[in-house]
Amino acid sequence: MGTRPATLQAWAEVLIGTGRVWLVSRMLGQSHQVPTAPEGAEFVAHRLARYAHRHGLQALDALIVDRDTEGLGRIVAVQHSWFWREPEHFVFLIDHIGQRLRHGAPLRIWS
Repeated sequence: MGTRPATLQAWAEVLIGTGRVWLVSRMLGQSHQVPTAPEGAEFVAHRLARYAHRHGLQALDALIVDRDTEGLGRIVAVQHSWFWREPEHFVFLIDHIGQRLRHGAPLRIWS
């Protein structure tokens, strides 16, 4: 990568376009035995973009190559100790539940 992305959105686009978001989501899903949802890719991309923006792409790639699911999990996980602290989680949950209910699909909730 020649130039460093200037914005978090640009970082997210790089991480999605290079498959890193998909790879990290898959690694964390397998490690923690939870299903990964395509709807969560934007959230994962945003979290990884913040990390890459602060520490650089090489630092993120080192975690991926080392399969450091603990370190990656800390980057992606909610950083607050109480529920609903981050509004995007609430919006994601409402959208996800609404889609499943409209299609008559069962709800699976993991906490």
